[in-house]
Amino acid sequence: MPFELPKVRPDAAERFPLQPRRVQQWLKALPDLDLDSTTQRLREALELANRQEAPAKARLESMELLSPTAVRALTALRKRLVARSLPLSLKTQAAFHMHQDLLWELQTGYTLALQEKAHTRTWPSRNTALAIHRGLELLYHEARMAWSLYQSLREGFWRRTYGLFRHAEGNDVLDFGPREALPTRELFLHTAILALSHPYGLRNGEIGRFAEYLKKSRPQCSILLGLPADHGDYVSTLDLGSDTPPEYRPAEDLKPSAGLRTIDLGPLLDALTSLGQTTGPGTRTTITNRAALHSALCRRLIRNLGSVPARRFSRIPRDDHVEVTFGIARIHHALTQLQPEPSGTGRAHMPALPHDTGEYPAHTATGVQERPWEMWDVINLGAGGYQLHWPQMRPSGAQVGEMLAIRIFDTRRERIHIGAVRWIQARAQGDLDIGVQLLAPRVVPIHLEHEEVYQVDNLSASPALWLPPVRALNQPPTVVAPVGRFQMGARVVVLSTRGTHVLELGARLESTGLFERFAYRAVPGRSETEPSRD
Repeated sequence: MPFELPKVRPDAAERFPLQPRRVQQWLKALPDLDLDSTTQRLREALELANRQEAPAKARLESMELLSPTAVRALTALRKRLVARSLPLSLKTQAAFHMHQDLLWELQTGYTLALQEKAHTRTWPSRNTALAIHRGLELLYHEARMAWSLYQSLREGFWRRTYGLFRHAEGNDVLDFGPREALPTRELFLHTAILALSHPYGLRNGEIGRFAEYLKKSRPQCSILLGLPADHGDYVSTLDLGSDTPPEYRPAEDLKPSAGLRTIDLGPLLDALTSLGQTTGPGTRTTITNRAALHSALCRRLIRNLGSVPARRFSRIPRDDHVEVTFGIARIHHALTQLQPEPSGTGRAHMPALPHDTGEYPAHTATGVQERPWEMWDVINLGAGGYQLHWPQMRPSGAQVGEMLAIRIFDTRRERIHIGAVRWIQARAQGDLDIGVQLLAPRVVPIHLEHEEVYQVDNLSASPALWLPPVRALNQPPTVVAPVGRFQMGARVVVLSTRGTHVLELGARLESTGLFERFAYRAVPGRSETEPSRD
């Protein structure tokens, strides 16, 4: 067998009746109204059943009888796991772990039936196909839930998944699927593709949208024993003898082995490219287009599925701390607290953008009365970003795609860097690690308004940020604005503490759903600086 399952035979007093008739009686005795109690008793029953011996047929039939009750319990648990802040609260963590444990114990029962069939003389091949399909389906849902909440997969997940797939290969049942269900081959492929999409770097809800798209569109990807015919320098690979997730690896590094498989993602990448050309960035999810992906998400998925994860950090352990605040509004508020407006200056007279912010007050002031900042631990540090750790259990405010300001103190002065959260992953204890890509070493708080609106109402401008150029990265100066408020080509008035400036927004360099970053050009002759107060 390609998988090994430890099995302990409990004392008679602890046994669960693994005979179909007795299982039916046990189910009838469950409380009808108290679903929490039913869920707890079901998990305990599955744990007992999976640690005792039973004939393969009786175990398979028992799992099929228990499955409808498990589905009810899982559906109720999923309702508690929607749109949660991170890290998860203790109550939400308990619901998540119960959900995952139910799925794991249920699929363990199906996997045990496969292991025990070696001692069964009459075992139809359909039973083998059904047990494998059920096991892979439960593992798929376990992974999808973990990724949607940025939680880690349990140890042994991929070894179990690969073991079931190899068993399906050996028994020639990869094309089996119950009515209205995906075949075994596609279930496995979808799990692998979701893993290759860098799920911890997708934004809230996007892994679910991608999963639904795969289920509806069913792209004709394939699993191969060798390299794809038109492969490039890198290929998507699986090592069926390991406990590691699918990887995008250099083709020249691959060594032939019995467990090596590659995935041809060409049809999926072609479909995402075509879809990205026909959907706009603002496409909303409705009942009729639930599986639709907007163009920005299609581009990110294409990039993720065809990229090697960069070496995130220097991997030098750190014992530092920084202060962090998230979101344009909070960053703007924090910076304006550091840099108070000069007396007598209103919004109608805020500055033309400075070209050199080295001595800008926001970067040299120390200490403020109001502190929207939170302390984070620095785990690793690299030239382009940080790995930060949130050691507390209260909400952190972190989201993938959110902008953040990092406040660093050294011996001379404090510095404020601007970055974006690129990935989030919860630790086993529930606390968070986040990966931050630095966007600029400095930042200036400004306000933005459409030129035509400003001429009528100069008090409705939106908080925004100006980021200076980064010459080492050939990055132009940019304006960061709230999402959806401004469009490419719009003329906007920029206001800060020394005057006004009119810009024409150029290319949208980034749009995360939480902020947008634009290049721009100055409109000649349209700046107005604050008059001297001498």
